[in-house]
Amino acid sequence: MIDRGVTQTYEADRSTALLIFSAYLPTLKSFWAKAVFGVLGIAVLHLMSITLMASLSASTQSFWRLREKTRPKAPSGEQEEGGERGDILIGQIAAIAAIVTASVMALAEFGDFPDWGGFSATLGLQLTIGLLGVCWLPWITRPGMVLGMTAGIAAAALTEPIGLNFLLSFTVPPWGVWPSTIHSAVWGLAANGVVCIAVSVVTQNPKHLERRTAYHTSLQQFAGIAPERRERVALAWTFVAAWLFFAIGPGAVFGNEIFGKPSQPPAMWDFGQPSIFVWQVLMWVLGVFLVWYLARGLELSTITRQQLDEIDGRR
Repeated sequence: MIDRGVTQTYEADRSTALLIFSAYLPTLKSFWAKAVFGVLGIAVLHLMSITLMASLSASTQSFWRLREKTRPKAPSGEQEEGGERGDILIGQIAAIAAIVTASVMALAEFGDFPDWGGFSATLGLQLTIGLLGVCWLPWITRPGMVLGMTAGIAAAALTEPIGLNFLLSFTVPPWGVWPSTIHSAVWGLAANGVVCIAVSVVTQNPKHLERRTAYHTSLQQFAGIAPERRERVALAWTFVAAWLFFAIGPGAVFGNEIFGKPSQPPAMWDFGQPSIFVWQVLMWVLGVFLVWYLARGLELSTITRQQLDEIDGRR
């Protein structure tokens, strides 16, 4: 039978968070305080959308240029043009499908939206194996990546409330939500990695491996860390691991009471705000510094004119 303990705890935690948020809103006494609070919320959403679009655009352009540089030259201009048209058509179809899916989910009733939000983040994490193959592991094959991602999505879905509710229509599974209290994203990544490695070992092709290796060599040459900056890599990994642990990992529990216990009256809270709120703002500030360090300190977001000329010269 399904253990409902995790599901009940999840619902209780979410209800508690909503109660805390609804109790905090009346503390914004003046009209201007409420207006600023609302404007800041809209600004944050707008900033997130702009950042996402900029990241997608920059990533697409970078990988497109590297792909153009490493792909075999077409024997004729017509075939090359047809390949580009096919790539553009696939991108347009994917964009239209995403827009239609989002519109249908917004207009129809498909259950609890927080559940869908968590599930979408879990599915997005399954792209990690593919990202490893694109950037660092040339021996991962296309069938391995596709089948691994399929297995990961299936495993993640069947350990989430959405997938379990669908499965209950046919049978009663012997596991519950997040088996062994392990998040569904981890179960998905485990299935993803096992299937991807197994299929990649079976479907190796020397010709394709040579092409992928050439792509990785080019990526390392034009997007790798400069030799004079490599001594900072260990420090950067330390910063990233520490931030992930304390900002969005188990270490976030330190923020519950470090600036004032929730059971105390607001007058006894440091900064006059809930401790977890102050903690998250602090982590956000540190996250901005971390991104700056990775972008400028390690030069992960910089490119020289010489590199651009070399890329254009190889096209």
